[in-house]
Amino acid sequence: MTRLTIFLAVALWFSATQADAQFPCPAGGVSVIADPDAALELCDLTARAIDELAACSVPLQRTIQIEIVDTLPDGCVGQYYCGEDRIELLSRDAAQRILDPDGAFSSIDPDAYFYSILVHELTHAALDGMPCPVSDCIASQEYVAYAMQMRSYSPEARTAVLTRPDFDRPIAAEEINPFIVLMAPEVFIQKVWRHFSQQDDPCSFIGEVVSGAFLFDHEMF
Repeated sequence: MTRLTIFLAVALWFSATQADAQFPCPAGGVSVIADPDAALELCDLTARAIDELAACSVPLQRTIQIEIVDTLPDGCVGQYYCGEDRIELLSRDAAQRILDPDGAFSSIDPDAYFYSILVHELTHAALDGMPCPVSDCIASQEYVAYAMQMRSYSPEARTAVLTRPDFDRPIAAEEINPFIVLMAPEVFIQKVWRHFSQQDDPCSFIGEVVSGAFLFDHEMF
């Protein structure tokens, strides 16, 4: 099926339904809820992201529904609903409106930033049910999600995020922990990328985290 045929099918399907409706992506395994202009692009971006994740030891083995929304809880630009196989993403415009103008992501191209959030949330979907022998594996999950988010950027975009030259050193595993995730996410993402890129085989290391063979989380009490 050609791209033009797919586009016409999408347009006809949407014309018979409401403006925002659920559409199954041509590649299968994903459906999106968006307006007609955004649906096909979101399907294409999702297929690309799934391929990139699989190439770095993060296979997505579930059916996912993705919806573009205008609002999310304060501070969120994307959200995966555990156990529901559902992702909500802010639209590009909405995501740009809530960005801190002085933050690390403010200078990144809006399209690249939107794609990186899609990658981040698809990673969480892939990790739903990840082996976790302690009460919560937030640091390990966010390590993989942020590593994949940073990996999706161009070298120039990553440089814009890496604002802390004092982190240009070996990062110990102990520096990747739940406290930084919750209290200083921009610090966390920079330490994650430094640590990830310092591995001999970064994507093989990601596979160890995904399988539960290596975790950054420990029982606190």
